[in-house]
Amino acid sequence: MENVVLEEFLWCQGDDRYVYIRRDYNGDIVGLNFMQGQVGLAYFKEHYGKIDRDVTHFYHAVKSSINEGCYITDINTALWMWSSYSMSKEDPITYVD
Repeated sequence: MENVVLEEFLWCQGDDRYVYIRRDYNGDIVGLNFMQGQVGLAYFKEHYGKIDRDVTHFYHAVKSSINEGCYITDINTALWMWSSYSMSKEDPITYVD
């Protein structure tokens, strides 16, 4: 059986971001990427229309803890968590040597 892939490029108005979702033939999410802000769909597709493995792995690690009832809401919740995590790595206060 051929591995059919569905790609979605979504603008999430309330979260002010574009989200790229790649699904396998079972409908399972196999890849994610995103960009905050209104950059335009063409720019987003060209520069972010590919899987970010770290974001994807993070989503799969936390998705069982998120159950907002809608897959895109769940994804956006995970992406906000990812953003907070990523920014915290830059904050020296969060590190203890």
